[in-house]
Amino acid sequence: MSSINFPINNALDEDLPGTGKPDGPPRFNVPDMLGAPLQSVASAILIIVYASLIITSNMVMLVAYVIEKRLQTYNNSFIINLILTDLMVGFLLIVLFVSNCHPGVFWCKIFLGINDGVLSVSVITIVVICVDRYQAIYQPIKHFTSRSKTKAYLLNAIPWVVAFIFWLPFAFFGFDASTPTDGDRLIRILLLSLPVMMTILPLVIITVLYARILNKIRNSLGAQHLKDKFDIKSSGCEEGPNTGTSSNGGSKLVPHHQSKDESKIAMKSTDVQQTGQNKKSKRKREYRESDTSARKATRSLSFIIISFLVSWMPHVIFVIVTSSDQSILLERKLPDVVLAFISTIRFTNSFLNPVSYAVAQPLFRRTVAGMICNPKQYC
Repeated sequence: MSSINFPINNALDEDLPGTGKPDGPPRFNVPDMLGAPLQSVASAILIIVYASLIITSNMVMLVAYVIEKRLQTYNNSFIINLILTDLMVGFLLIVLFVSNCHPGVFWCKIFLGINDGVLSVSVITIVVICVDRYQAIYQPIKHFTSRSKTKAYLLNAIPWVVAFIFWLPFAFFGFDASTPTDGDRLIRILLLSLPVMMTILPLVIITVLYARILNKIRNSLGAQHLKDKFDIKSSGCEEGPNTGTSSNGGSKLVPHHQSKDESKIAMKSTDVQQTGQNKKSKRKREYRESDTSARKATRSLSFIIISFLVSWMPHVIFVIVTSSDQSILLERKLPDVVLAFISTIRFTNSFLNPVSYAVAQPLFRRTVAGMICNPKQYC
């Protein structure tokens, strides 16, 4: 997501239109690390296979979502936003590798800004899912009654707006910035803070919200377990219709000379009471998200966050280290292969996300299996 990178060889810059050999100090920020030379046949094959896996997996999930109406739920509307974003990431990965963009070219600035923006959309969408799940757990009735297609569309639009507001200006101004004078320090601080904000801040929000969600679920499960245990004990101590247990441990007989009318009245009163309780319980459930739906959504979020951490943590650590010590980049202390790996591992998130949907939701698995084994049923 971040575009803090290693310097470009000045000889390359001299051959690019609109660029020249810089007169001042070397640039502190340079193009995305995927611009590093990876020209071998093995690298080309690896990138193409890598991108093909991302595109294929997300395309399969997109088709499954379209043909299976039961997947088209409020919670899965955020999933479809991730699917579309990750699908774009796969195509951008191929274009980015083939084009070998350099920052001196105008259209490359735009393209690199779009690339970082799309990656940021994927991350911010996870933040939106966490916020939505947080409200569903802590304010279930308010969350359920406010759910609508309009709300889902608006929430899905937020990541796109925020990401491109950040990254398009960064693409225009960040790649050509230098720090020859003190007057440029503010610009330098701003340009360094943007990648950190778009990398570290989402991670902090996701971690805090997810920890609170898990804590609430754990407490709720503990309370439900105690309630079930109490109900079992209570039902075991209830008196039968004709006999009871006295306080001193002896048995007592309940008179059998009740009239039939009295018995009917008692039974009717009990039925009315139970019916009222059932209606009240049912009415309460109608304004809450079903337990099955909540479990699926929370399980999906769990796997999405795991794939996010696996894919983004190396890059997050890299951003923190290079922001505090720029000599790592300026003096090229890391090999190009390591830099390229740190940058490209971010794209793994776009492949792991669709795997997460299939693992978390059985209906996704069954739909994909049906598409492969018996596609005629969907024709």
